[in-house]
Amino acid sequence: KKCISSVPIVDENGVLLDIFSRSDVMNIAAEAEHNLDSTIADVTNAYPNHDVYVCKRQDTLRAVLQHMMRTGAQRLFCITDNKAVEGVVSVGDVFKFFVELEGLSSEWTK
Repeated sequence: KKCISSVPIVDENGVLLDIFSRSDVMNIAAEAEHNLDSTIADVTNAYPNHDVYVCKRQDTLRAVLQHMMRTGAQRLFCITDNKAVEGVVSVGDVFKFFVELEGLSSEWTK
């Protein structure tokens, strides 16, 4: 089971424009003027306070961790040179990488 707290909003070329987050859903639920026929653009324009943090595939793990620590970001969207989304790196992904690197995952599942 994946816990997804935000998804990228991209244009027709896959270029990252914005994100749609759990807080957007909470804002929709709290305000009666929004309904299920509202577009994602309507919602993100109504609540434009998103910080979209990015990295590139060639960035080092050190650079990614420093960026997360500096900004408090829980995830970075991985983009190409053309700003198309390739994926996402989360704090959980980094933690899992270190756990598996150290061979601890089998110990924790006992």
